[in-house]
Parts: sequence; structure tokens; C-alpha cells
Amino acid sequence: IGICGSGLVDAISVLVENYIIDETGRFSEPDDWKPEVLCLKDRLTTINGETAFRIADDIYLYQQDIREVQLAKAAINAGITTLLKTQNVKYEEVDIVWLAGGFGNKLNKESAVNIGMLPKQLLDRIRPAGNTSGIGAIMSLLSEDCRRECDKIKEQAKYLELSALSGFNNTFIESMGFE
Repeated sequence: IGICGSGLVDAISVLVENYIIDETGRFSEPDDWKPEVLCLKDRLTTINGETAFRIADDIYLYQQDIREVQLAKAAINAGITTLLKTQNVKYEEVDIVWLAGGFGNKLNKESAVNIGMLPKQLLDRIRPAGNTSGIGAIMSLLSEDCRRECDKIKEQAKYLELSALSGFNNTFIESMGFE
């Protein structure tokens, strides 16, 4: 039994909002928590020498789980920021941000923005796109026109190695923390 990725983002968002997780991603001491959540202090525990927070019976959030989310959210945020910067696109010029796949479809955009995974400037333009790869595969199998359109898009698409672009690494590091 565990917790899915989008649920993990929600859980971390709530813990950050209530200062149970600090800006560096570490569990903080209950003295630093918001007063209304002090009743949860017995959920902060140590298991085999590792600090953990009990989410539910037999479901714990460990420090390593938070670190993994920090790496993922920093990569996503730095990718978006670097892509926009290298293409000279301002946040207000972005019409819609489509989130595809199971994770993107279930992701709570407010939680993702709260932990810094997605830029707050785009919050009102974030939309779930559903299972785009599955739908696209079916459409391509059933329609020659669709296959031609896919080929056209493939020819026009540009590949950017984000980690090689100026500023990506600094933005990645800056995106690791929680605000």
C-alpha cells in the first residue's frame, strides 16, 4: 500500500503550508508548526533511524520521499522556466498549459503551484489533457490524415537539451526549496 504521485504532491503541499516541512524540505520541529496542526505531532516519528510522518495507518512519508519530489519538482519548474526564457516567451503570453497522462490528469494544480512544481503565474491556465498518448495512438491507427499530421509535427518539432542550456542548472538548484 502506498500513495500515488499526485497524492504525494497534495500531502507535501499540506505539510509545507502548515510548516511541518520547512523550506529546505526537512521535517521541522512541532514548535515551528502552525498551532492548528499541533494535534498531529504524534504522527512525526522515527522508523529505523529515519524521520517519517504518518499519513494514514501503515502509510508514512519519509525524508527520502520528500527529496525525490523536490528533485522532480525542481526539474519540472526549471524546465518550464528555462524553456520560456530561451524562447523569449513571457508567462502572460502562454495561453494554456496542458498536463497529460495519468499524473497530469489527477494532479491538483494548486498543490503543484504551492510546492513550486509549476509556476504560480500559470495557475489559471493549467488544464488536464487526459490520456493523450493513448488517444493519439488510436487516432493514428485509424486515420491516415492523423498520421500525416503527426509526421508534419515531427518534422517541425525542435529538441532542446534543457540541462545544457544557460541558466538551467542554477534555476534547478533555486527550484529545490519550498517557499
